[in-house]
Amino acid sequence: MDDLIFRLRRFREFLWHNSEPVTRTLICIELFFFLVNFLFFLGSSSIAGFFKFDTTDAISRPWTFLTYPLVTTDPIGLIFSGYWLWIVGSTLERSWTSRVYLRFLIIATLVTSISLWIGSLLLGAIGASFIQNTDVGLEGLWILLAALTVAWALLNPEQVVLLGFLLPIQGRYIMWITIALSYFLFAFSFRAPWLGFFALAGIGYAYQFTRNRIYKPFSYSKRPHRMGDTPPIERIMNRVDSFLRKFRR
Repeated sequence: MDDLIFRLRRFREFLWHNSEPVTRTLICIELFFFLVNFLFFLGSSSIAGFFKFDTTDAISRPWTFLTYPLVTTDPIGLIFSGYWLWIVGSTLERSWTSRVYLRFLIIATLVTSISLWIGSLLLGAIGASFIQNTDVGLEGLWILLAALTVAWALLNPEQVVLLGFLLPIQGRYIMWITIALSYFLFAFSFRAPWLGFFALAGIGYAYQFTRNRIYKPFSYSKRPHRMGDTPPIERIMNRVDSFLRKFRR
């Protein structure tokens, strides 16, 4: 029993006592759900189906607007997405702080799913379902990783990365390649060329968010918010931050 408690403490230290706790936790959650799905459901999509976002039943399953990145059922996809999340995610978390980084992840995830849901409703309302598919879903990290990659590339435009472990390419070009691939892979995978533009909403948010942080003028003074003036997302993040501090003790 003492050995188990010791190992749990070591694992908690591994997750939280470092400069990228959110990234490490997200990778561990991905690995945990993959193993649960593979071992107990024999590779079926039972767990993934519970967390997966689908435009047809999103309202009846509102948690899926936020949970779809948590489950990856493909082992190869898990390896590569986890590796790239560690590269770009940990860099952004160290640069922005864990609090800002977590808020970015939450908003980028919600912006993408809400945009897709609204897009499917609009295209369905005008009869576009006859020429393209409006029933689409999101599962896994790939669309969130695209937003993270765009943010990372804006902060590191001169950084050289080996694309496919072979081709050296600068961050500025990786950004545009990521945007193009995200659109075309989504459009052709779901046969939804018009809806593909709505899928880029999270990437658009990442671009605007990062550009604002790069060019935001420094201010020596800031008027403190009164309790009633605090934005809802700020109040939520304050509570999340207080909760996370308990695990760092």
